[in-house]
Amino acid sequence: MKKILFGILLSLMTYSFANAGAIEKGSFVIQPDLNLGGYGLVGWGGFGFGATLNLEYAVHDYASVGGYVGYSTIARSGTNFHRIGFGARGVFHFWNLIDDKTSGNLRSDVVDFYFPLHLGYHIYKFDKSYYWAGSSGKFRMGAGLGVRYFFNEKIGINLEVGGMEMSWSKLGVTIKL
Repeated sequence: MKKILFGILLSLMTYSFANAGAIEKGSFVIQPDLNLGGYGLVGWGGFGFGATLNLEYAVHDYASVGGYVGYSTIARSGTNFHRIGFGARGVFHFWNLIDDKTSGNLRSDVVDFYFPLHLGYHIYKFDKSYYWAGSSGKFRMGAGLGVRYFFNEKIGINLEVGGMEMSWSKLGVTIKL
């Protein structure tokens, strides 16, 4: 399995670096991510798993806006904690700005460092012994630091850390249309 994944990664990396491109005005990005880590209500820390789907439209070379929807779960002491979230997301692509304003080549055509911000609503559910024991919801906001690396003009990988939408870190694929 490791050899297959390595082969896929190597193939993507060698595919047309000349056509590589990061975020620019008018780009539409689809970013499915795996949530790594978790957080929840007070006292409900621990390691959780889940997935988040981010959609972004670049309104400027340095800024994009969009939305997210996600799910995460944490199991602790026989109780499962589930969370569904949705909301708005804004991204500041500071690496593009720095590259444009300096004379050095920071490879912003391939690498995109950015600050993601989000505001949304999350629905929390607790279950114990296969029945729902309770639920609640609240507004949530946060920010983090992200990096994308594009193998070609359409496909890349991403990593985000901080107070992200559904977890403390996310790892995924970036698809630019």
